[in-house]
Amino acid sequence: MTEHAPDRPPTVLIAVDFATHATEICLGALPVVQGLGARVILVHIVDPGPMVPSATLIRPTEAGDPVAVGAHLEADARAQLGPLLALFAEVGVPVRLQLVHGDVVGSIWTCAEAADVAMVVIGSDVPEGLRRLFATSFTDAVLRRATRPVLVVRARPDRPPPGLSSAREQVLTEEDG
Repeated sequence: MTEHAPDRPPTVLIAVDFATHATEICLGALPVVQGLGARVILVHIVDPGPMVPSATLIRPTEAGDPVAVGAHLEADARAQLGPLLALFAEVGVPVRLQLVHGDVVGSIWTCAEAADVAMVVIGSDVPEGLRRLFATSFTDAVLRRATRPVLVVRARPDRPPPGLSSAREQVLTEEDG
């Protein structure tokens, strides 16, 4: 990681998905980002899963034309990420969206290195007891590959995880056969 020039504010990469509390992660990161005077790259990895290639055609609606799974999930992500982009923009934090197709953990670190970010922010909604029991999670995988500082924003344990979007539910249905 290089030192950031005084005329170039640091960049923070915030990785969000829709299985964790994306809004809570962004709100948790906001004071840190503002304190650093940083810019934000909001990253979402489009990953249909191991059983459904991104190019697989599905029909989102019975009357609609077939569309590739990857494109369908990307359009869904753009719609869901709009309010998160607005959250930063409303308080004057420069923010841009980056959608990446690929392996989640590897893609996060590829994006972080390419943008020379000062920090990566991820969320965790796995209860601590379960993390110890299974000794692995998405958060742990990101931390094991860390090449830069990582801020983990923990979701409140009393909040249920968000539901799946209709696009993600459809892809999972396709995956199940």
